[in-house]
Amino acid sequence: MTQREELHEEFADRLIERGLAEIAGNRRPPDLTARVLSAVNATPRDRRRQAMALRGLMLAATVALMVAVWTIDQSRESTEQVAAVDPPRVDTAVVRPPVPATSHEQLADLVDDFNRLMKENRFDEADVVYQRAATIAPNELVVRQMKNTAKLVARTRNNSPIREPAEQGQFAALQSVEQSTLPFDDRKPYQFGTLRGRYGEGDGVTLLRHKGIIDQLYQSELSRIPTPDEPPILYPDPETWRLLAERRKKYRAVLEGRDSPDLAGQAEKTANRLKLPVSLNYKHSPLSQVISDLEKLSGVRMDLDEAGIAEIRIATDAPVTLELAHDVSLKSALRLILEPLHLNFVIQGDGLKISNERVCNEERLAIRRDRYSRIIENPFLAAVDNPLSTFSIDVDTASYAKVRRYLLESGELPPPDAVRIEELVNYFDNDYAPPDGDAPFAAHVEVTACPWQLKHRLVRIGIKGREMPAEARPAANLVFLLDVSGSMEPEDKLPRVRRAMRMLVEQLRENDRVAIVVYAAQSGLVLPSTTGFEKDRIFAALDSLHAGGGTNGGDGIRLAYDIAQQNFQKDGVNRVILCTDGDFNVGTTSNAELERLIEERAKSGVFLTVLGFGMGNHNDELMEKLADKGNGNYGYVDSEAEARKLLVEQAGGTLVTIAKDVKLQLEFNPRLVGAYRLIGYEDRLLAAEDFNNDQKDAGEIGAGHTVTALYELIPAGQPVAVPPVDELKYQRPASLTEAAGADELLTLKLKYKRPDGNESLAPIVCTVRDAGQPFGGASADTQFAAAVAGFGLLLRDSQYKGDLTYDAVIEIATQAAGPDAHGRRAEFLDLVRKAHELAKKP
Repeated sequence: MTQREELHEEFADRLIERGLAEIAGNRRPPDLTARVLSAVNATPRDRRRQAMALRGLMLAATVALMVAVWTIDQSRESTEQVAAVDPPRVDTAVVRPPVPATSHEQLADLVDDFNRLMKENRFDEADVVYQRAATIAPNELVVRQMKNTAKLVARTRNNSPIREPAEQGQFAALQSVEQSTLPFDDRKPYQFGTLRGRYGEGDGVTLLRHKGIIDQLYQSELSRIPTPDEPPILYPDPETWRLLAERRKKYRAVLEGRDSPDLAGQAEKTANRLKLPVSLNYKHSPLSQVISDLEKLSGVRMDLDEAGIAEIRIATDAPVTLELAHDVSLKSALRLILEPLHLNFVIQGDGLKISNERVCNEERLAIRRDRYSRIIENPFLAAVDNPLSTFSIDVDTASYAKVRRYLLESGELPPPDAVRIEELVNYFDNDYAPPDGDAPFAAHVEVTACPWQLKHRLVRIGIKGREMPAEARPAANLVFLLDVSGSMEPEDKLPRVRRAMRMLVEQLRENDRVAIVVYAAQSGLVLPSTTGFEKDRIFAALDSLHAGGGTNGGDGIRLAYDIAQQNFQKDGVNRVILCTDGDFNVGTTSNAELERLIEERAKSGVFLTVLGFGMGNHNDELMEKLADKGNGNYGYVDSEAEARKLLVEQAGGTLVTIAKDVKLQLEFNPRLVGAYRLIGYEDRLLAAEDFNNDQKDAGEIGAGHTVTALYELIPAGQPVAVPPVDELKYQRPASLTEAAGADELLTLKLKYKRPDGNESLAPIVCTVRDAGQPFGGASADTQFAAAVAGFGLLLRDSQYKGDLTYDAVIEIATQAAGPDAHGRRAEFLDLVRKAHELAKKP
């Protein structure tokens, strides 16, 4: 036997001896045991071959053993943590909300049961025990540790069917690599140092060995979990990657509570300092002292919100015990200190605010809350000093849909400034008689008792626009101006926009035209003006839209109006339909500049419809202004049902304007009216002289629209809570006229222009008398409108709500609901009940 053969024999013997030793220690699986015993009784040449195979198997088993030991240790560590009622280490604070003694005893028994079931591998039963513990003390640290352990076990069990085949494939490949290191061929045995065949001496062995290794490595790669290449992976272009990175940066800023999505200024510096490493070594130290130490170490100002902390019954000197062997980031340190106390932090400029989780969440949400104009409710005005009330009509309904979404989807009461009472009232159709003359609309007035102040009177003014059959609608020239910026990506934004626009396209006729303009960082024409006959082409253009980039709304508006003017339909409908969340952040971003841009473009004869989508960063304030300046209407699409209402059922009113710059002016008789106040329409008030000023913009009425306005009157002689005006120095108040002695309560005048006109027509005038009608004798439409207005007063917690309650609103609306073809009045009652339920919560 040569020296080389002796070395290989010795190497094989050692491998076999090692295998026998591990078999004796029960550390090897049965299949390896059989292989070792077979090698012991083999011939010398077979012993060498089988020993090399054992080398690969033993390596694979070693790796598997390491994985198993790590998994067992992790499970044991988690179980031991659960078994400890007190925190296992010291990276927790020691103050928790109190738990009753009986609950402590039940919790201790449940922890023991949980640990026992985990040791017996009865994981499903252990999970049931955890669920019972969570109902007793969900905020206890030991229950949270039970939850983490149950989740870890469940994850391990779910992953094992995937992990075990993958490990077997990898171990088999490793074995093959080991077997390929020395070429053995029983048919043509080698003599080491020489090679029989077409390879030369020496180099032939090396080449064959390298080839075998490469082949086996290739097989090892193939043994991994395959990635399907159908369809192939398509990587975005660099610009898209950049936009995605900006978007991640923006939303990370929102989640962490930074002041600006762009991480500008002091907030960015504060965020960067949260990455600083700090050491923690505290034992029963006051929370205020720990925070003070971190403040000095990091240079970051940290303000303890004492009121917010006290709200959850935690003291600022609550003891904190936290000892860590290694430094952690300041952010992680704060999490470890604050989370066990149910506290959190939020970035505010150059510092942090530390408070309870509710306060911090509200601070974070404030960054991305919807934006509304502040509403200052109309006060009572003395009729003798302010005999005229002038305002612009409004047919917008967006506020009602926003209120509905807050109540039904978000489960919260809407912000008071989101509640525009006139838009709640005008959401519902009323059975007003249409005009019977040449005027485009008819006016109806009813006077009754006020249900929330029975000594006061309620005046309802109802306007009904002329109906227009679908076949009589003139040809339409529409431009869809669609926001496709990054903020429009969520399902309730751009995807809903596409579905809503498809509904409208379905209503178009062959002589109608549609163009599609989109805007993000830049604006562009996706579809040139196309006839309604080519619906498939329009649908394809809508389906191709995807969200991404900033929001350059100004350029998009200019392009949309340019396209509309290029395809202008004389005696037809010319309208831009803007669909957006209003988050303009590129180009022309000032609200005032955008309003002036729309106001200037509206002079071209192209009207504007604004449809809002989404929540969280919805700019309601801007969108309402744009619709107002663009001679248009404003709706909010919170569902497919609302899109159908606006774009299918009420398509005529949404698209066709029958009168523009509609103004109302009421003159009250001070002999009968002590004071009055207009309910809603706060942002539509006009000066008395604006009524005769044709340069003053006002509202529009669409075909078939119904509009309602409500006044609350204090009869003359009753107490009026209106601050008195000092006596005038240079004049005396005018005396009453002869007409004041009549029984006229007020005179109503309406002015309007034709859609293509620039001068107002002769006003419609009607006088109104009060017959003393009780509220129970009022029409169903008036009663229901009063219920909806009262609902708005309650949502706003108005100082003028009087004796009104949610129960009273439900009672009035139920009795006055009448025919309800679309179920909207029944839905209103559901909203009132939901608001009542939420209002009861502390």
